[in-house]
Formats: sequence, C-alpha cells, structure tokens
Amino acid sequence: MADSLHVPLRSKRQQRAQTVQKLNHAIPAFGLLLAGWQAVARGEAGFGFYLGVFEVAAAAALIVLTARELRTAVQSSSRFGRRRRPAPEPHEQPAHHEHHGVDWVDIAAGFVLVAEVLEHWHTTGHISRPTVLTALITFAMGLSHGRVHSFVGTRRTLHVTDEGIDIPRRPFKARRLQASWADVQSIDVGPRWAVVTTRAGRVRKVDLHDVEHEREMRAALLEADRRKRLSEDPDAARR
Repeated sequence: MADSLHVPLRSKRQQRAQTVQKLNHAIPAFGLLLAGWQAVARGEAGFGFYLGVFEVAAAAALIVLTARELRTAVQSSSRFGRRRRPAPEPHEQPAHHEHHGVDWVDIAAGFVLVAEVLEHWHTTGHISRPTVLTALITFAMGLSHGRVHSFVGTRRTLHVTDEGIDIPRRPFKARRLQASWADVQSIDVGPRWAVVTTRAGRVRKVDLHDVEHEREMRAALLEADRRKRLSEDPDAARR
C-alpha cells in the first residue's frame, strides 16, 4: 500500500496580503514613537518619563518586527534569482518552516495599544474603553495564532491516498473536491496550472505558482495522476 501524501494548500498572494495588513498596526507606531521620544527629551519626571520610555520601546519593537516580517514575506515569495531544485520524490513531504506559536507582531501591536491607552489617560484622565478592548483582542489573536494556524492548516491540505484525491476548498472561489480514482476523469499538471476533472464534470484548478509548497504540490499531483492511471490499469506498474 502506497503512502498517503498531504501537502498544505496555502496561497502566497494571501500570505502577502495578510503581512501587508500588519502595516495598519505599524503606521500609528511612528507617531507614538515620536511622542515618546519627545517626552523623554523634554526630561519629564515621574510617570510621564516612564510612559515615554514605554512608548518608545513598544513602538520600536512593533516597527522592527513588522519590517522583519515584511522582508521575510518578500524573500519567500520572490521567484527571481532562485536556483531551481530537482522535483521531489512522490513520497517527499513539505518541510514545515512556519511558526505555530505566538505572533509577536500582534503582541507588539497590543503593547502599542496599551501605550495609547496610558497616554490618553495621562493627558485627559479618562480611559479609552474601545482601545482597551482592541488591545485585549489583539493580545488574544497573537497568543492563539498557533492554534488557529494549525486548525486552518488541517482543513486546507491536499490529500492523495490509495482511494482517491481530496482538494480543500478556497473561500469564496472554489468548493472542496473529493473523489475516488474511479470518479476522476483526468489530472493535468502543466507549467503553472494543475487541473483535476471528475467524470461528473466538476473541474478544480490549482495555480501552482501561487502555492506556498509548489514543488511538493506538483509532485503530489503527478503522483495522483499515476495512481489514477494505475487504478485503471493495475498491470501498468509492471510495465
């Protein structure tokens, strides 16, 4: 019995869009960094001084972490200057380099929001409850990032087994395609697009250039095509 293949189906465009969204956190951090620096430079005493230091530290941490994540996203998505590696063996599984723990950008953004709450309270004597709520939600998102990432990952994975193929859905774009080999009419793997067609007329296209694990996805689909043909002609394996 052949091994089952499981490859995450994640869009590089979607990953880049999510990373760019984090700039919404970082942009206000520049204003907070300036305000904190001015407070320290004025030589404020007591709470004002420590608040300024906290603002500078929180804003600087968020800016640095966001810049680092943007750089990583650009480097991982760029196809220019990459050396082509040989196609993996059918049984080869993708290496998982993703972090499944805390999202430190969200944590840093939470501290920036805390600094904004303290600044507002220091200047007006009132606590901004909406900002407090936003900070709590941001901390929760950062701390639960690993669990959410793992949950989504298990639901968005291509499965190739001895029985058939299972391609997860794409939100708002394509339904899940789950079919036995007897129900699969064709599997065409081209330079960019892979197309799976069932005998019932359902078609599912996969943009291989947009898949995060392109090599492994291509190898899994080629293996799926081999298993489909083998199910139609068991003697093919001996030829």
